[in-house]
Amino acid sequence: RVSEPTAAPKDTKVLQEGQSVAAAGGRARLHLDARDACGAPLLRGGLRWSVALRAAGSAEAPAPDAAARIVDEGDGVYEVTLAAPAAAGAYDVMVAAADADATAPPPALASAGVVYVT
Repeated sequence: RVSEPTAAPKDTKVLQEGQSVAAAGGRARLHLDARDACGAPLLRGGLRWSVALRAAGSAEAPAPDAAARIVDEGDGVYEVTLAAPAAAGAYDVMVAAADADATAPPPALASAGVVYVT
């Protein structure tokens, strides 16, 4: 039996990499492009994500945004809406994924790219 590839958060990318996604203190909207450990796009949905924004270059481990709204587009792309920080600047988009039916908490967050809050 061949198992299906699973998402690798460190290889998942933000489609808006390097772009402004929100006004400070507003709601940030971005899209995640789920990838496997080889960097190939996952062409199916069904994953459970945790997402957070962290000041770029910070070593602090952010808490996932429990109020983030994540919409599975069914093709490996996920639309994410979450609270934008009050301060403008560059932010790492931190992600973790688990199978939708998993009962264990998602693994540690990994950076999927940098976005800007203006």
